[in-house]
Amino acid sequence: MAPTLWTPVPSCALMVSTASAHDLPVAKQIMGACRPFRGVFRHRCTIVNMVLSGTPATTITESSKEAHSTISRWVRIVDEKGFEALRPQPKSGRPARLSMEQEASIAVIVECDDPNLYGYHIWDGVNLSDFINKKYNVELGVRQCQRLLHKMGFSLIRPQPFPSKGNEYSDERKEFKEKVAEISSDPNAVLVWQDETHFQITTSVTRTWAPKGSAPKVKTPAGNASVACSGLCTSRHWRVIC
Repeated sequence: MAPTLWTPVPSCALMVSTASAHDLPVAKQIMGACRPFRGVFRHRCTIVNMVLSGTPATTITESSKEAHSTISRWVRIVDEKGFEALRPQPKSGRPARLSMEQEASIAVIVECDDPNLYGYHIWDGVNLSDFINKKYNVELGVRQCQRLLHKMGFSLIRPQPFPSKGNEYSDERKEFKEKVAEISSDPNAVLVWQDETHFQITTSVTRTWAPKGSAPKVKTPAGNASVACSGLCTSRHWRVIC
């Protein structure tokens, strides 16, 4: 038995079919007017109604931007099971391994806590995977942990280094300062400050665009050229001697 028109939304299809069977601009205008108040189910039923009302297939495909094979499948479904079979079915996916509370806790730990407290140098995919496995007994791959970091609002950024002053309030530092002050106040003592450094020429290689699967190469100087320098100065004259 041939299906009948779906009554809740026959207006769009009937307007298209009665306006002009080959008037594409009118069909597009009507389909656009129906767009704001329809969902996926209404959209599919409207198109099937247009087919049942005698609207040419070319007019429907160009006005609705749906493929001819898709429209034919919808009509076949309606013919066999009725319009209700056009309703979108809920998609079943894999349940999340971490709850929202666990993800929120991980985000706070990564953002606020020092990774050294948990035995890691930095937070990355490998360390986060190991941390989640130990804390929540959940196994996540490295790529999954990287996607989790992106989901939580983190991005892979190269840190900017800055000089570390060490622990300025340690007992050893305080004792050292007192010793230096004692030697400096002795007129018969000479306090000498000495340090050394090395200047080395190294090649920095950065990423470049190259064809996929290739291994680009760049010429670099053989070996590493370096120069060692040593200097000292006294607390009385403060002249640098190299």
